[in-house]
Amino acid sequence: MKSNETHNSDESEAQSSSKSTTEPTSGSPSAPTLPEGSAPMIDPDDPIVIRRARIKQLCETGSRIGYSLFGLAIVLFFVALFSGFPKVLVYGVLVAMAVGSVVLLPAIVLGYGVKAADAEDRGEKFGY
Repeated sequence: MKSNETHNSDESEAQSSSKSTTEPTSGSPSAPTLPEGSAPMIDPDDPIVIRRARIKQLCETGSRIGYSLFGLAIVLFFVALFSGFPKVLVYGVLVAMAVGSVVLLPAIVLGYGVKAADAEDRGEKFGY
């Protein structure tokens, strides 16, 4: 009997040690735990990841266009300042500012959304 009890206690110790590595301590048996400091694996073929990358690229392009239009508006303003504010240059400043704002607003908002989603996927806290 003694050897059978020893064998059973060894099995229970092995089972308890294997359970501690696969089951989280929070009590949720279905969610696997990750080693401390590691991020979950992200599948590059996931359609959401692909869509998020496409949106990120569009946001970067929109930011470049928007900020470029703001720069153009500044240049046009100074050209208009030194040439007596002709109507064509004033309208150019207004159009560049308006179109730059329309392009830049969604690029900034969606860009922050993509950054937050990426950080959440990696298990990090998004700090903006």
